[in-house]
Amino acid sequence: MKEKAVKKVATKETPKPKEQYHLEIRVNDVDFKTKASTLEEAIQSFIDSPEYPLGAKTTAVIKVKFGKKETVRTLPVVQARRTFLSMQSKDTVMEILSAQLKEALSE
Repeated sequence: MKEKAVKKVATKETPKPKEQYHLEIRVNDVDFKTKASTLEEAIQSFIDSPEYPLGAKTTAVIKVKFGKKETVRTLPVVQARRTFLSMQSKDTVMEILSAQLKEALSE
């Protein structure tokens, strides 16, 4: 008896797209947009960018999107100035801001 060769079909699994945080910040006539797997990474890329404002002269609009959820937060000039100046030197400010934005996304 002849044995038939069994063909094995290789199935290729398509990786599921990872959900990413989309961060958009508008301040001082600068539109900064980035994507990252965590919100902290997205904020850190904003801090490291050459477009990072050392002083806020206008209100800051922070828009965060994760999947289908989206939140927008507006910082008045005084609060934006204080936040951006301290965010560059203190990691806790970045962590607090990301925690507040994540909480706003979960609502």
